[in-house]
Amino acid sequence: MPRYRQNMNLLLGGVAIGIIIFQSAVIAPVIAKTLEPPFNGQVLRSLWPKFFLILVGIGAVFTLTNFLSEPKQFFLNVLSGIFVVGCPLLAYLIIPATNRARDAGDDRSFNWLHRMSVILTVLLLLSYIAAGVLTLS
Repeated sequence: MPRYRQNMNLLLGGVAIGIIIFQSAVIAPVIAKTLEPPFNGQVLRSLWPKFFLILVGIGAVFTLTNFLSEPKQFFLNVLSGIFVVGCPLLAYLIIPATNRARDAGDDRSFNWLHRMSVILTVLLLLSYIAAGVLTLS
């Protein structure tokens, strides 16, 4: 892989990792603890869709860079693309159902959907970490 494309992948992966950690560990908890209901919910409902769409965009550019850099590694590029685009896209798509479950007081559905969103985000984070390790090895 050309050096500049390797650096691009590392940069995109690092940006995605930073966004995930900052949003999940700093922004969301501060909003949840600082703002009173219903304001905290309104702010979080505005932030999470943007968070996942930004990650879809980063994942798309990351995947395109991989395909242009290493066309011979088609299977690995497809697998990587499924994770770095698919995980945030699925998390984005379940947001309306998660919000409906919360609004209806359906705690069982809300907890399941929220857990799926968290799992998808962790898988995304691990995918970018693995990609960085593979890029550097």
